[in-house]
Amino acid sequence: MGTVIPNKEQNEAATPRHVIIVHVLVWVVLFGLPFVYGAESEAAARFARRNFAMLMALCITFYANLLWAIDKLFFQKKYVWFIIANIVIFFLASSGRSLLNALFDSWEHTAVNRGPKHHDGMMPLFFFNDFISSMFAVGASLGISLLNNRQKLEIYRKKIENETLTSELNLLRYQIRPHFFFNCLNNIYSLISISPNAAQKAVHSLSRMMRFILYDGSNQTVSLSQEVDFLRSYVDLMKLRLRPEADIQLHLPDGVEDVTIPSLLFIPLIENAFKHGVSPNGEASIVCKMTVADSRLDFYVENLIFESQVEKDGAHSGIGLANLKKRLDIIYGDSCSFSAHPSGDSRSFVAKVSIPLTAKQVKQ
Repeated sequence: MGTVIPNKEQNEAATPRHVIIVHVLVWVVLFGLPFVYGAESEAAARFARRNFAMLMALCITFYANLLWAIDKLFFQKKYVWFIIANIVIFFLASSGRSLLNALFDSWEHTAVNRGPKHHDGMMPLFFFNDFISSMFAVGASLGISLLNNRQKLEIYRKKIENETLTSELNLLRYQIRPHFFFNCLNNIYSLISISPNAAQKAVHSLSRMMRFILYDGSNQTVSLSQEVDFLRSYVDLMKLRLRPEADIQLHLPDGVEDVTIPSLLFIPLIENAFKHGVSPNGEASIVCKMTVADSRLDFYVENLIFESQVEKDGAHSGIGLANLKKRLDIIYGDSCSFSAHPSGDSRSFVAKVSIPLTAKQVKQ
């Protein structure tokens, strides 16, 4: 049997209180009902006492398997020892039942007359009944254990999946940082020879942005207002090396403190626009628009495609957009949409993201 068992920590988790209550109630009913109705006659009382002895044997068999044999032997694939253990349990429980019946017989004045009938002709039948009852108890405990183990495995599997997704998200977020830092350094490098003052201003802006990445950006989620401020700072930094006539349109919302989104989610789109949508001589045409309405956030970026950049950079692909798509898939699944492709006339490149604001966010 290929049953996979979680580690010791999962197996030794405390039994829920409601499960203990159910076990107690079931046995109280099974033990108590025969005695309630057994008060009407001596024969019914005798049946109730013998039923009590039988239930005690079943209880011993059931819990010996549920609490020990199945976990320590059956699930460990020690099937021979499991069978041997149950044979021992059966004889112990059966002997205990016989002792109880003998005790009850000693309380009854007719025990001598019943004795030969019970121990001679009926002994094989009682032994067979004990065996069938014992097998029922073993089967019931095994079924419950398999069900509990399946639930534990499902919980364990989901925990591992969540940990894996969290690790993958962290990896994707950490990939953004060097990619972003590399682009900013390239921009500052180009400014040093052109305008040292602008380069100094760019370094100052970069230091503020890196502070956000190291502290606020290290959280899984940030407020939308923080993300918007970061996007504005990045665009201002990129604009320092562009011509004054460069067409950079930035439409971002204000007053969105109560909205949270995954940190550094949209920066790859703007990075991609400035990387591929700026000509070598500083010409650019970039439109960036974010709207929040009807519990959804839509982000739109379009940049003009320059032939020289197409030859230099190739298609609009790279770790930025691929990274973003993976993050969206992990966090939002089918509840979000993402597209990035050249426009119909191939003169510009358009990227769109739409995410639900009511969806469950990544926990910090």
